[in-house]
Amino acid sequence: MTTGSHDKLAAVRRKFVAASKQRAETIEDILGLPETTEKYQRLRHLAHKIAGSAGFYGEDGIAQVAARIDTGLQSAENNRRRADLNADVHELLSLLRAL
Repeated sequence: MTTGSHDKLAAVRRKFVAASKQRAETIEDILGLPETTEKYQRLRHLAHKIAGSAGFYGEDGIAQVAARIDTGLQSAENNRRRADLNADVHELLSLLRAL
């Protein structure tokens, strides 16, 4: 890999990290919303986006947790045990902040 290619990858990675920090803030904002279907739809949509982008950047732990949230909300439409969802969301927040 050339130095120019490495620099470009590093720049793209920095954008991913910055976007991840912003997504963590957005998740926190969503968690503060009233308990509605829209809240969980927004959370699911964001988790889906995070799962895809994290997987692309090799952040498999983030991708797996985000995919669990996405799948759990998709298949159970909020009937998933709240404790499981909360644990996954807080794990995702910790992973995103640690980048």
